[in-house]
Amino acid sequence: MMLYAVALVLSIMRYRWYYDSVLRNLPIIIAYALLGELLGFLIREVEGFQIVYKEGFSNYNSLVFNIFDIVFYLYFLYVFWKTFRKPIHKKFAYYGAALFILASLIDPFFHDPILYPQYFGIAVGSTALVGSALFYLGELKSEKGKIPAQRNLMFWICIGIIGFHTLYPIIMMVGLLNTELYMKLNLRYLLHIAITVMYGCFALGFLRMQGRLVNILGK
Repeated sequence: MMLYAVALVLSIMRYRWYYDSVLRNLPIIIAYALLGELLGFLIREVEGFQIVYKEGFSNYNSLVFNIFDIVFYLYFLYVFWKTFRKPIHKKFAYYGAALFILASLIDPFFHDPILYPQYFGIAVGSTALVGSALFYLGELKSEKGKIPAQRNLMFWICIGIIGFHTLYPIIMMVGLLNTELYMKLNLRYLLHIAITVMYGCFALGFLRMQGRLVNILGK
């Protein structure tokens, strides 16, 4: 949870470099993630602190993360859609978002969103995000005369997204299909490592960014 706070502080300190770019709302997303993690922790660990009032489910916090996932996926797919130069990549982000919304609407018919993660939405959303991040890195590599990739905040955001969202749907599907294996491999710990990598990349991106992003990404 500490890295969420570090990333948030850095995002505010560096805000003048990207306040008029497509990433202008990024500090809000990071703050939402921090509050969501805190709320999820309190629900899981503090007796009597709950949002589910079914017997035996008082410490279930999936609803908090299900709502956050919707915001996170749609926000970053919108960022990629606005940022892409190539029309085919824009279409990928656009249809990826549409498929994610469709999967999120279908999911509750199979898994109660109050009690369980939305597995279909996670699988579709993560695939769309990882694909978009790879496309962005490809576009970044082909551009000449720009600042070094390592000084571009979006470069580090893409690395973080790829690092986390490659593992996220796999870990969640293992938890759904084979709980014993999930516990045996301690995949919850691996999930926390992946989260740390993603927000660590975000923080590093804020530290290393150079130049106003509106000149790189557009408004």
